[in-house]
Amino acid sequence: MLFPKIKKFLSIFFLLFISVTLLAQNSPPEITATGNQLYCPGTDINIATSITIIDTDDTGTEAMYIQISSGYQNGEDSLTLTGTHPAISTVWNAATGKLELNSTSGGEVLYTYFISAIEDVVYTYY
Repeated sequence: MLFPKIKKFLSIFFLLFISVTLLAQNSPPEITATGNQLYCPGTDINIATSITIIDTDDTGTEAMYIQISSGYQNGEDSLTLTGTHPAISTVWNAATGKLELNSTSGGEVLYTYFISAIEDVVYTYY
């Protein structure tokens, strides 16, 4: 009988397809920033002088987050996006010291646009 062999083959193929699909994982991007700089209080300084984002399976994302991770003082420290970045909007959370960079369209933004934006984010201490 030919049909049981085809049925068995299709069942095995289907299970293999589901297994491969379920096991496929999205690799996180690798982000590298440089820019160890001297800072003068009361002035703006770019948080990084150079950014690279390497992602083996994606070309963009919907949002990125930048947070002051150590010594943050609400009302004294801030992060601000400068320049013109029409694909990106920002939300500053003063309670956590976190700047969200979001897609203005709700879809993905290319990493190249995020790189340009991150290089335009400035830190200010008041």
